[in-house]
Amino acid sequence: MKKTIGSRAKGEVRIVPPRQSCTKHEYSLNWTRQGPPGPQGATGAAGPRGADANGPTGPAGPRGATGGEGPKGATGAQGPRGATGARGATGVVACDPSVCATLGSTPGVQGPTGPKGATGATGATGAKGATGAAGSRGATGATGPRGATGARGATGARGATGSTGARGATGARGATGVQGPAGPTGPRGATGAKGATGTQGPAGPRGTTGAQGVSGATGATGPAGATGATGARGATGSAGPAGPRGATGARGATGPKGVTGARGPTGAQGTSSAVVVTASGSSNTITNVTCPAATPTAVGGGVKGASGKTIGISAPIKGSSLATAGQTPTGWQGVANTAFTVYAICVP
Repeated sequence: MKKTIGSRAKGEVRIVPPRQSCTKHEYSLNWTRQGPPGPQGATGAAGPRGADANGPTGPAGPRGATGGEGPKGATGAQGPRGATGARGATGVVACDPSVCATLGSTPGVQGPTGPKGATGATGATGAKGATGAAGSRGATGATGPRGATGARGATGARGATGSTGARGATGARGATGVQGPAGPTGPRGATGAKGATGTQGPAGPRGTTGAQGVSGATGATGPAGATGATGARGATGSAGPAGPRGATGARGATGPKGVTGARGPTGAQGTSSAVVVTASGSSNTITNVTCPAATPTAVGGGVKGASGKTIGISAPIKGSSLATAGQTPTGWQGVANTAFTVYAICVP
């Protein structure tokens, strides 16, 4: 909220309590919030898969909930305010038109505006105060409604492929997950080299006796062939391409609101309102009225008497004498050929 003190503008900042809003003379300020995360770099190429003596890996478990945000640190104390520059001298005003109309006097011609006083030297910056102790943490506010999901950002450029990391130790075998639906049949791979002959399995059950076929002619008995050598084991095939990236998980819950910072120091007190002082005089008697100590400067005044009577003097004074050029008036003087009242408008 903006305040005007004399010819200087001042500003104030206040923290709006819950369920309230800014007034029509205030503006909302929002502190910096955390920006969205940057795009994820491309996944490096997978290393060759080793032989797996276990069964197929079960599906991944659900993602754990996001941890709450830590409390905000306390705001440091504000440094001391620099000294205010000296105020320029107030120009002499013969009479404010609105005041003169009230007093029944004729306003004089306003004098020229006095020169602007020199700007006071900027005070030295005070030493930074010690950081105040953190206040107790306030009660956690109710969780606000979840905001709408923002539009998906453009995919960033693919990063360079990282080098293949060292193979980690084999983890403990997880619990067997529920078997998922069968995927589509992939293309048939090339026929590998014939592997070594396995051990003979147990004899299967005897099948039913088939119908007797027609007796063929008895052929000549051929010589027994030599047993062939066992073939070498074929090399492991290269790893297949990486699978598609999984869907983005749901956004975690909003963390608790941080603690409210300490209240800043109270601003300097503004100037007080002008006051009017009066004094009564008898016919043809010079009468003075003096401004009080709290508002010692006279910025206007006048004399009011009976209608049709002559006002002899209506002028500012310094002390008990008429003020001269360049002096700051401290009251007002008047005289008339009837009973009258002298008025002075006084400011700090």
